[in-house]
Amino acid sequence: MKLNDHVKHIVDCDSWKKNKPPKRADIHWKEGRSAMELAKYVTNALPNMPREIEEILGCFVNRDSVFDWDAEAVTDLPGSGEGRNHDAIFFNNDVVVCVEAKADESLGNLIGDELKGASINKLNRIGCLLKMLFKDSFNQYADLRYQLLTASTGTILEAQNKGVNTAIFLVIIFSSKKNTTKAKLDNNDMDIQKFLTATNAVDYKNLKRIPNNTGIDLYFGKIVIDIDAN
Repeated sequence: MKLNDHVKHIVDCDSWKKNKPPKRADIHWKEGRSAMELAKYVTNALPNMPREIEEILGCFVNRDSVFDWDAEAVTDLPGSGEGRNHDAIFFNNDVVVCVEAKADESLGNLIGDELKGASINKLNRIGCLLKMLFKDSFNQYADLRYQLLTASTGTILEAQNKGVNTAIFLVIIFSSKKNTTKAKLDNNDMDIQKFLTATNAVDYKNLKRIPNNTGIDLYFGKIVIDIDAN
């Protein structure tokens, strides 16, 4: 699979940082941290799709498919305020892939914590996002990570924006002995599994299919990259 070469503003790690820097680049743009490692991972593969992502996409498209892509792409969420920031997106007329990259950074606050003292706009936003995935009482989802909610529903919304019926929320973990700790990695794994269990996700080849109320076929995938092995 190929990546469209019209993305002229990103050709290597340096141009990624210059033209599509992450928030707080002074903190997050470091060796072993997810922002820089994702940039290296994608740009080192150009003009091809990174192999591990290609293997996942093989379930949905032909090996000779071409994808558009971008870094630090933002999808509007319901209500006013900041949208969902995807670390990278890959898309064509068949499928959208929205990437959340991690080393051992946390998955953020619990939904319950986000609800405490929240504005009417924030309460309405969380309610709208929960309705996209769940049909029953929302109170039971307070112990799920808010970032997983915004990432998964943001992936659905991005697919709707592009008129595509298949969407993949992809977590890419960059692991290393120097820059990640097992305890933090394990905590993130537990949070992800709790989220998948709550959504009644089911196995689909090398992915999980997440039922939802939007008409979009949503899948979850996880790739672990061992930096020390590369």
